[in-house]
Amino acid sequence: MPDICDIAQKARAKIADPFWETVDNFCEDAEANKCNSSGLEASVLDRAFDTTQQTLNRANIACLNVIKRPIQRPAVQGTSADFDSHETVWPQVAVELSVYRAL
Repeated sequence: MPDICDIAQKARAKIADPFWETVDNFCEDAEANKCNSSGLEASVLDRAFDTTQQTLNRANIACLNVIKRPIQRPAVQGTSADFDSHETVWPQVAVELSVYRAL
């Protein structure tokens, strides 16, 4: 079972606003992108990001071989409860997830 880091060429996180962050997985080609998008089930993402399907969205942009995952921040950016204000942890979490379908 490959990890996303074996499939995705690059992962990044961006701050969308004080309430949302976006984790993007860029794949090298359409085949890797298909494996990435079809193999990652919502329940896996829910556990990894400690969220629910109601707050976790996913946008597959096939022409760019990217999957964007907007995630509701656990704490509003800049508050004392915000442990990762620059979103450095999420890409590391995202690439360590295992997909359920082989390439």
